[in-house]
Amino acid sequence: MFFLFENGMESFHTLDQDLMLQAFLKNSCLRPSCHNCSYKTIHRQSDITLADFWGINNDLGYTDDDSGISLVFVNSDKGETTFNFIRHDLICEVTDLNTAIINNPTAVKSVLPNEKRAEFFSKLDDLEFDVLVKKYCAEEKTTKIKRFLDSLVYVVKTYGVVGVVKKLISRRKGNDIKKP
Repeated sequence: MFFLFENGMESFHTLDQDLMLQAFLKNSCLRPSCHNCSYKTIHRQSDITLADFWGINNDLGYTDDDSGISLVFVNSDKGETTFNFIRHDLICEVTDLNTAIINNPTAVKSVLPNEKRAEFFSKLDDLEFDVLVKKYCAEEKTTKIKRFLDSLVYVVKTYGVVGVVKKLISRRKGNDIKKP
């Protein structure tokens, strides 16, 4: 996750460094209302809904460069007018609703609570947050392996096999190669 503050300071944390994001993605620290949200429906109250477009690389052939692609639901005439006002400043592609929600099921239904949520909150005052997250939000090894393989595929597609080898050699020497 990357933040750029008004004073010019930057903060960047990968998923394995960002403990709050880990707890959030494991549904460990969500409010109870998130598990029974009456607004999780295709028929929204808002004019526009923004979300991360999970799975866009699977559905529409985009390469996951880890910078994120947004999913935008335009839900009303007012939302359409507003979106059309800014559309020229964006890179947009229209997709059908089924494609949009197939890898984004939480766009239309509430998340299930983490089975360890109650334990997580009961230990919140007793454990340091990093210990708490490790204990109650640890990823399964298969998920870690899949993420590693996805990253490897992205790097090989971006740099090519020779480029990856050069990058590894360069890192060993303490240098870093910029993407061509």
